[in-house]
Amino acid sequence: MSSFLARYNTDQSLEEHGVWVDFGDGIEVKVTRTNTKEAQKYKAQLEKPYRKLSQIPDDVQDGIYEKMIAHKIIKDWKGITDEEGKEVPYSPDAALKILQTFRDFRDDIILAASERETFRKIEAEEQAKN
Repeated sequence: MSSFLARYNTDQSLEEHGVWVDFGDGIEVKVTRTNTKEAQKYKAQLEKPYRKLSQIPDDVQDGIYEKMIAHKIIKDWKGITDEEGKEVPYSPDAALKILQTFRDFRDDIILAASERETFRKIEAEEQAKN
């Protein structure tokens, strides 16, 4: 494989349907790529009420992005627990609450869902072996 393809070739199916990302300590999150059509369409829908503004305020933009992540980027998770150590089942509402409360977790999700390395077929196959 050429170095160009090795660098830029990603698996479209993984981008659209998601791949499990291991964050350590038993925390795994299935994410899709942030630039999928589904995610971008949802984000545009959330931004629609603000289109007449010259610029969407930062706090509103953060809220829109968090909703997009909770509803369209995160598909499932394992190892997310509450204060009592009980497993929190994935749902978009639960994800939104977690993302709003734990900003570093939100940033980790954004990074994983944005990086092309996450969606390379070879990377996903190696993760599945581990």
